[in-house]
Amino acid sequence: LDRVPGLAARHAGLRQELQDARLHARAHTREHGTDIPAVADWHWPHPDTTDPTLGKEPK
Repeated sequence: LDRVPGLAARHAGLRQELQDARLHARAHTREHGTDIPAVADWHWPHPDTTDPTLGKEPK
């Protein structure tokens, strides 16, 4: 946001939200020793995209 001309000024609220979320996550990690639940419980939305055989030619 900061590097695109005019974007930082128009979206200062979003920038602040992102910064606050990072600080919250960091504080949680320091206090509990684990990621925030939103990060710890996150999974890829499309499980088949994590299949290591995708894109490989059959043997």
